[in-house]
Amino acid sequence: MTIRPTRRSGLAAEAGVSFRTRRPTLPPVAGDAAPVPVQVDVRGVLRALSLLTGVMIVMGIVSRVASTTTTDFVGRDVLANMFALSGEGNMPTYYSSFLLAMAAAIAWVIARTKRQVNDRFQRAWLAISAVFVYLSVDEVAQIHERVATGVRRIVADSAVLHYAWVAPYALVVLAVIVTFVPFLLHLPRRTAGGMILAGALYVLGAMGLEVFEGVLDFEGHFFSVAMAALVTIEESLEMCSVVLFIGVLLDYLRRQLPDLHLDLSFIGGRSR
Repeated sequence: MTIRPTRRSGLAAEAGVSFRTRRPTLPPVAGDAAPVPVQVDVRGVLRALSLLTGVMIVMGIVSRVASTTTTDFVGRDVLANMFALSGEGNMPTYYSSFLLAMAAAIAWVIARTKRQVNDRFQRAWLAISAVFVYLSVDEVAQIHERVATGVRRIVADSAVLHYAWVAPYALVVLAVIVTFVPFLLHLPRRTAGGMILAGALYVLGAMGLEVFEGVLDFEGHFFSVAMAALVTIEESLEMCSVVLFIGVLLDYLRRQLPDLHLDLSFIGGRSR
């Protein structure tokens, strides 16, 4: 797939590249797929994702209530397991993985476009895509739980490090922040500010609240109301922050790449 901005788009201006000297594009022969203009409805996408996120959060709360009520009703156990925010392999898990994968795909499109103009930050965009791919897989495969098992063999179990995966992941987050400072400084303030806010909310939910949950679990309060509240806030922050990040990426596409086209000729091929 070839991703190309036409004329002098916002990306070209940002990279200092002009397309005026490019060889004229030949008309497509029969069977060729013409480049498809990319039109991003940022508000529409955000409305849809916000609605779905709200449904997941509400159903997660309903699931929690259903799992603790003493009144039995048809489908109670199915509902409790299918939408449990603290569960694995259920609707909130797959939805969170989908959001992360969507962010990875958008970042990859930007990285590919950056590569077309030989932008020096193309690898940063590719790294962002790779990070979200990992987070998407981790959401389903629970890789961090395996990391926690390994860390517990080195560090004695304690209340603060009961969920031991937080320690190595915190070091990774710190390294990423330091590495990406030049990249963030070159971005438009609107984009950089949105990324920082989304990232801070995600880390607060995924790691900050996880420490407090570990303390409650360590003290034997895993099934307490406090734990349920923390899990709900954590998962809500994670999903909402990724939705925000997706909005930031789409807004960057719309503002910096107004003439972006996708060349889909690799799908249909060429008939002779």
